[in-house]
Parts: sequence; C-alpha cells; structure tokens
Amino acid sequence: MTSNPSLAQLADTLAWLTVLTYLAAAVLLGLELGYRIRWLGLAGVAVAVAGLALNAGTATARGLAAHRVPWGNLYEVSVLLGLVLVAGYLVWAWRRPETRSLGPFALLPAVLAIAAGGLLAYVPVGPLVPALNSGWLRIHVASAIIGCSTLALSGLFSLLFLGKNRVERRAAWISAVGVAAIAFNVYAVNLWLAGLHSYAT
Repeated sequence: MTSNPSLAQLADTLAWLTVLTYLAAAVLLGLELGYRIRWLGLAGVAVAVAGLALNAGTATARGLAAHRVPWGNLYEVSVLLGLVLVAGYLVWAWRRPETRSLGPFALLPAVLAIAAGGLLAYVPVGPLVPALNSGWLRIHVASAIIGCSTLALSGLFSLLFLGKNRVERRAAWISAVGVAAIAFNVYAVNLWLAGLHSYAT
C-alpha cells in the first residue's frame, strides 16, 4: 500500500503547530508560576489541551498516511512521547489543580521530544522496515512509549522535589536517573548506534 501524500503533509504541519501551541501554553503557565495570575494558568491549560488535540491529530494523520500504527520510527515515537507526557500532565493538573502552574516542566520536554524528533530523526511517511514489521511492534513500542513518558513525568516532578526539599533525595534521584537512562536509550542509542533495533530509520 502506498502512502497518502496529503495526509503526510497534514501530519507534518500539525506536528509543528503542536510544538508552537505547547510553547505558548508553557509561557502562559510559566507566567502563572511567576506572577500567580490564575487566569493565565487557566488559559495555559486550555492552550495545552488544544496542543494535545493537534498532537493526537499528528499521530493519527501519520498513521493513516502510512496505513499502519504511527510509531514505526524514532520520529513517530517522539511525537507520541510528547502526547503521552502532556496528557499525563493534564490529568495530574485536573486532579490536583494546585500543580497546574508546573506545566512548563512537562510541556517543554514534550516540545523538546517532538522538535528533536523532527530535526534529528525525521523520515518521510513509509512502510515499516522489515525488522520492525511484526505484530509485536504494536505492543512493545506502545508499552515503551507509555513507560518512557510516565517515567519522564515522574522524573521531572522528582527533580522539582529535589530542588525544593533536600530530605528525601535518594528516592527522588532514582526517578531522575531513570529519566536519564530512558533519554539515552531512546535517543542516543537509536540516533548514533545503528543496528537492527534502531527506530531512527
């Protein structure tokens, strides 16, 4: 099956709109954090929700364009890492509104993941490389994306905790080291160490 060029172009456009929208949300939430202006935080959450919709649209359009699951290479994994990271933050902020202003610490890593994927690991829409053409891709990579994003979110909040409280350092450092290990595994291994398991192509 050949890819759909118009859906592929839509996916690329939505990806960069996602980055810009997440940046705008991070600025608004950062202003709430700095100046304690509640309406800026509420506006930031609304913009983050719009960004999440764009992020989901990116993944959906990419998957439809390729006629497969939208996590077959490192660029697509990066898009989904951003999506799950921001979704996790929004759920957290909804359940604990007092943490809403911490949004920049989740949104900026999502921006970094999507932008780094787009600049360093972008590949045009196409079929899976033969080594990845397996039913396990749906389970294995989806689980890795959810695990990486969840660990990243907990690690980011743990780093904030470390900056504020010095009493419980050891437990929080475990999450911080976990984030570093995941970042190394997902990006360094797949971008610079080519091999059968690389999603960078």
